[in-house]
Amino acid sequence: MGAVEFLENIDDWETEEGFLITATMISSFKIINKCYEDIERDYIISIAPMLRQVQESIIVVFGLYYKVLTLKKYLSVKKVNYKKIMENIKLRTVGKEKEDFEKLDNLLQAFKKQLNDFSHNNFKGVMLLYGERHYSVDIKRLNRLMMKYFIKMFEAIFVVMTNHIFICSFNVPKGALTKSKLKEFSDLKYMTNRFPIKIREFFKNSDTLNDYYIKIYNDIKNNISNYSTENIETLFKDTQSTVG
Repeated sequence: MGAVEFLENIDDWETEEGFLITATMISSFKIINKCYEDIERDYIISIAPMLRQVQESIIVVFGLYYKVLTLKKYLSVKKVNYKKIMENIKLRTVGKEKEDFEKLDNLLQAFKKQLNDFSHNNFKGVMLLYGERHYSVDIKRLNRLMMKYFIKMFEAIFVVMTNHIFICSFNVPKGALTKSKLKEFSDLKYMTNRFPIKIREFFKNSDTLNDYYIKIYNDIKNNISNYSTENIETLFKDTQSTVG
């Protein structure tokens, strides 16, 4: 039995919040599975927004579990203050558990930035999708690779959450995006050289666009340390929850 099957077999809750924790985690696992399906079909555009929803669900679940959020409050507010929820959780935890929440918060912030960058309505996302026209194979490979590891990261977080909240020991999925792997795409820095002459000249004469793909590559490379489940699988390990 995996983490999803375990959650789906829960049919008794002491509180409304307990029910919402289970329901939110099940729905998040389903979204993660949908992301895996989409990436196999090269439906890249849909993945970043879905994972942003999963990211917010992580905070909601922990907010409910650590009793800084209730079902009534969750339903009554027009906009959930995710930052405030994480701050309140840190106030309720101590020792390693608090340190782990600090690490988790930093990871979620890094993931949020990167996912926003890869969203199709963000300029970076627009540029990557535009680049597929003239550099289709490698750009698609890079987009697919990045999204695949983001999915793996969130899956790992939800397994860790299941282990922590329900006192289980499911194996955390392993995966990492390494600098050596990224080197396969190093020539993307010069992808504008492959554009048709008129487009290439337009980019060359633009102060903003001239080196934009170099910036994209360097940004990914500089954030590479975040893309590993090693940053996740040790969270809350052998830690007794202080919730009460």
